[in-house]
Amino acid sequence: MSIASRLVTALVGVLLIWFFWPFGESEEVVQTVTPPPTGHERLFTTKLPEETPPKPAPRAASPEAAPPKAAPKTEAETDGEAPEAKTLEDKTPDDKTPDDTASEDKASKNTKTAAVAVSPKLKPKRFYRVRVLDSGTLEASGRVIKLDGINPIPSDETCNDKSGTKWLCGTRARLALTRFIRGRAVVCKVPEKDKAKALTARCSLASKDLSVWVAAQGWAKPAAPPKPKIAKAADQARKKKIGIWR
Repeated sequence: MSIASRLVTALVGVLLIWFFWPFGESEEVVQTVTPPPTGHERLFTTKLPEETPPKPAPRAASPEAAPPKAAPKTEAETDGEAPEAKTLEDKTPDDKTPDDTASEDKASKNTKTAAVAVSPKLKPKRFYRVRVLDSGTLEASGRVIKLDGINPIPSDETCNDKSGTKWLCGTRARLALTRFIRGRAVVCKVPEKDKAKALTARCSLASKDLSVWVAAQGWAKPAAPPKPKIAKAADQARKKKIGIWR
């Protein structure tokens, strides 16, 4: 077979293929699918929410008007009303009953008991190198101690004897207490936790109460209210006419 015959055969085959090939006869339809909405397409079409205006601050509550004071009742308005009950403090001695008096006594006892309960705890303390300032005042360890229960005679006090002659009773009283102590240690009952520079205390020397001793020598008077032992000692000195009683 020649080349020309081959070319013709090939051309005829191509024509036959083109003629019998089913171009455009397919019944299959391609459908387009719409994507689901994502919300982005409404980005510029959705109306923005309006800005909420700020709420006004609450106003401070105005103070309520004070209720008007009730006018005092007249004598006509009080007629027929029961009198108000008087308290124990408002009652006069004539209005008080025995029960009221008993209540007052009980309250007084409770007050005294409370006063005793809060009294500081005392402890004996020994003082050395005691210096006598007057017949009832000592100085030791940088503290001034006033003897309890007596009124001392100031060291510069002067007294008059029976003849009217003045004499230095204050100096004599101070020297008498100084000779009695003679540089010995004095024991005083002082508050346990009190560090005050000046205090009042009962002091003793060789088991003798200094307040009682000074009063018995006639160098001090009992303080009010007088303590029994001190008052008795001062009364004996007055009878003996010693000390300031001469």
